Amino acid sequence: LFCNQMLRLRFLMKDSRQWHNSIIQIKPYIGKLSLLAQPRSRNYSNNGTQQAGVMDGHDDDMTAEVPEIGVPLEANRSTNDDLWRRTIEKVIPAIVCIEFMTLKSFDTFTAGSSKATGFVVDHQRGIILTNRHVVRAGPVEARAKFNNLEEVALTALWCDPVHDFGFYQYNPADLKFQALGDHTDIKLNPSGAKIGVPIRVLGNDAGEKLSILSGIMARLDRAAPKYGIQKYNDHNTFYYQAASMTSGGSSGSPVINREGTAIALNAGGSRKAASSFFLPLDRPVRALKFLQQGETVPRGTIQTIFLHETYDEIRRLGLNPKVEEEVRKCN
Repeated sequence: LFCNQMLRLRFLMKDSRQWHNSIIQIKPYIGKLSLLAQPRSRNYSNNGTQQAGVMDGHDDDMTAEVPEIGVPLEANRSTNDDLWRRTIEKVIPAIVCIEFMTLKSFDTFTAGSSKATGFVVDHQRGIILTNRHVVRAGPVEARAKFNNLEEVALTALWCDPVHDFGFYQYNPADLKFQALGDHTDIKLNPSGAKIGVPIRVLGNDAGEKLSILSGIMARLDRAAPKYGIQKYNDHNTFYYQAASMTSGGSSGSPVINREGTAIALNAGGSRKAASSFFLPLDRPVRALKFLQQGETVPRGTIQTIFLHETYDEIRRLGLNPKVEEEVRKCN
C-alpha cells in the first residue's frame, strides 16, 4: 500500500509543498513502513556533483521509490528477449540455405542459378517447405546447406501449380552431423497469423547464410503481389504483410511467432518500401498431409482468376447490400 501511494504521489504532486503535506498525511497509516521512505540512493544535480538524498529540491522521502520505478519494465523486456532467444535457438537447426540451378527455361522461369531458403517440416521423410519459384516447375538441381554447413542433395518433391509454395526432399541418411528430431521440425500453424503478432523471419536474406529479421503482422488481406509481366505471379489467394525488409535469398523463409511455429511463408517483398509479403499456410498444411502419406496431392482449377477489389468498386458492378453486410460480418 505504501509503495502504491508513494508512486501515485510521485507523479501527481508537482509542488514540493503539496508533496510534503501529502507524505505527512499518509505516514500515520503506514506505521513502521515509514522507514522505507528514507533515502537509499545518491542522485546527481545538473552540474554533475553528488547530493545525498536530494532531487529537484524535493524532500528526501521523494527519492526513496525512484530507483524502483523502471524495474518491472526492464524485467518484462528481459523475459521477452530470453523467450525469443530460446525460440530462435530451437528453430535454427531446421532452416536451410537452398542453392538451385534451373537447367532450362520453362513456364515463367528462366535458366540460371540462385539461392533461397527452406525449412524442415518432416525430418523423418526429409521434407523441406519453400516457395514454388524455388522448387521450379521445370528441371532443376538443388542442394541444401544446414546451419552446421553440412550439405545434402535435394529432389523436387511437389509444387503447387498456382500458389507460391512447394516441397523439396532429401535423404535423411545423408545427414551425418546435423541432429534433427521431432523437436526441431518447424510446425505449421496457419491459425497463429493475427494482426499485431510479433514475428521473426529467419532465412538466407541477401545471400547471407542466416539472417533474422523482425516485424509485426500488419495485414491479412493483401492481394497477391504482382512481380511483372512474363513472370510468375500468384493469384486467387490473399497474402499477409509486415514491414520486415526481406530481400533476395529470403524466399521460402519461415515466419516464426514467439512459440516457434511457422504462421506464414515468406514469398516476396517490395523494392520501394519495407513491406514483405507472406503466403498463408492453409494450403501447404493440406498438401503436406498427402505427401506424408505417400499420396498424390489432389488439385484442380476452375479456370478463373479472381481480382481483389474494394467494396465501392464491387458495388458499382451490382453488389447486393445484404450480401455486402453478410460478407463484412465474416471479415
